Amino acid sequence: MNRVRFLQKIALMAGFALALAFTFSCSSVDGDNYEPEPYIENNGGFSVVPPKSWQVTDNSLSEYKVFMGPRENNFTANVNFVKEVYDGSLDDYVDLSIEVLEYYISNIEIIYRNPFVTLKNLEGQKVIAITEQLGYQLRQSFYFFPGKNGIKIVATCTALADSGEKYDEIFDNSMKTFEWIK
Repeated sequence: MNRVRFLQKIALMAGFALALAFTFSCSSVDGDNYEPEPYIENNGGFSVVPPKSWQVTDNSLSEYKVFMGPRENNFTANVNFVKEVYDGSLDDYVDLSIEVLEYYISNIEIIYRNPFVTLKNLEGQKVIAITEQLGYQLRQSFYFFPGKNGIKIVATCTALADSGEKYDEIFDNSMKTFEWIK
């Protein structure tokens, strides 16, 4: 593996490690303060409408706000965002991301990978993986969005595997609203 590819893997690993650490630091969300307006992330240069009834909150492990959903079986469904720079194509970035996931998560099964198009016709990709982490069986949907100058945003949407399929439409509907504002 050449040095550049190795460094890219390390950068991707750091982003996914952050996403995984965040997954287990979530607390319960109560209340219904949903506003149908998009959450605008000025630092990241994007906007997205959170799922209905989910709370948008700060988390010390994330550069951006996170979306917190319902708590079931001691786990809170959530969505978090990671921004990285990768000068290659989106396909290459997704391939490399899957490689990193498979390297660092020993019990992972990629069950879905397809193009994903937002309401504003931004062409991205969606990957769904079943993982086992810290004793939890998880269903994680990764949405990959290309931006300018090699920027990529990965939205990691996580729920327990047993109830994960019921979140597919919720996650898709939210991620379809993703758009770059800068």
